[in-house]
Amino acid sequence: MGLAHARRTKLANGLREKQARGERVQPYIRQYLSAAAARFCGALAALRGEPDRQTAEALAATVNPWREGYRPIRWHKHAKKSGGYRPICDLPPDLKAVHYVIAGALKAAFVPNNHIYGVTGRGCDEAARRLKEAQNAGQTYLAKLDIVDCFQSINPDSLYQLPLPKEVIRRALDTRNMMFEEWDPQIGPTTNQRLSGSPMHSHSESGPRGLLQGSPASNLILAWLLNDAPMPEGAMVLICTDNIAVAAVDHTTRQAVIESLVAYFQRDCPAGPLNLCPAVYAGPGTEPLDFLSYEFDPAQAGIGIAASALSKLEGRLADLEDDNTLDDLTFALATWQALRSFRSGFSAAADVESQLERCAKLAGFWLYGRQNAFLSDLHAHVFDPPTTTEGAVIARLLHGFRLPKHRNNNCVNATKSAE
Repeated sequence: MGLAHARRTKLANGLREKQARGERVQPYIRQYLSAAAARFCGALAALRGEPDRQTAEALAATVNPWREGYRPIRWHKHAKKSGGYRPICDLPPDLKAVHYVIAGALKAAFVPNNHIYGVTGRGCDEAARRLKEAQNAGQTYLAKLDIVDCFQSINPDSLYQLPLPKEVIRRALDTRNMMFEEWDPQIGPTTNQRLSGSPMHSHSESGPRGLLQGSPASNLILAWLLNDAPMPEGAMVLICTDNIAVAAVDHTTRQAVIESLVAYFQRDCPAGPLNLCPAVYAGPGTEPLDFLSYEFDPAQAGIGIAASALSKLEGRLADLEDDNTLDDLTFALATWQALRSFRSGFSAAADVESQLERCAKLAGFWLYGRQNAFLSDLHAHVFDPPTTTEGAVIARLLHGFRLPKHRNNNCVNATKSAE
């Protein structure tokens, strides 16, 4: 398996070198998509976990980006806080592996412009740092917007501008050529409880359209489609998946930039037309801006964690406390895992542990109530590094720990959400 990864990395590096030299990359992308190493690594990623080699090879044998005739894609409705729902897709393993291969090729050839984030090497944390730098530099008039039903609204014709073989786009990415089945995630596919009476094409109003939500390639494809969006002068604009932030030195400039963005996405965006939600404003004398689950306060030099994100973490911890099936050790491990995972998900925040102090104390109070002195004492060191005795013990206990799936359903991960 390591040899396959090495060969795929060599292919990707060769593709990057051609891109950097300004050479035509399409032939090399075709070579990458055909490579056995890329297909095998795509199969490994689609299978997740640590599959045995025989299983991975069997799936890799079916992986072909030019192939036609995939099984119907299962999808379900995921409610949005703002109302409505997102159609979340569960791609069959062979198609998901193909999407991993496609993502690998596009990633190697992609050169993001300054405004693009949400891709490898330029994630949410990097976007947050850049926004804070702009705020600290005097661009204190901020705004955030997002693209309404972004993935669903992408014009599938725009996919054909990607540097991929047209046959691959038509067969593996264009939802107009795919079949879908709606499933109830509470029932599960193993019970054969399909909601839609028969497989349906994606042009159905209720089904998936545009970019598949659940595909490992969709975020990168979206970044590629928005990479050449013209950026207005006099302000900073950044786009992280479907989230947009603006920073300007005054409210007049900020408003002009927002109006230009609205006009572009509605009239000129090749992936659209796309609609932007009403802007949320922040600036001197207002509440801090909540963006990408971070908080941007002009009175603070560092980045804060949004109250909504901390509230999600408190809710997760409360769910664990309410689960009376958890023994003391399982409760402690799940609590420590939640706190540590949350901390690692906010690397751009200033003094993360002090911002998590309330949540840690709340969990410690509940753990103390279980009258387990050993675990209660350990909890005081939940954020200690493994170089300390207590930190090493916690790290060792957490190694390989997983809550049973039926409990995970009640303890939603308190991580940053792109939408």
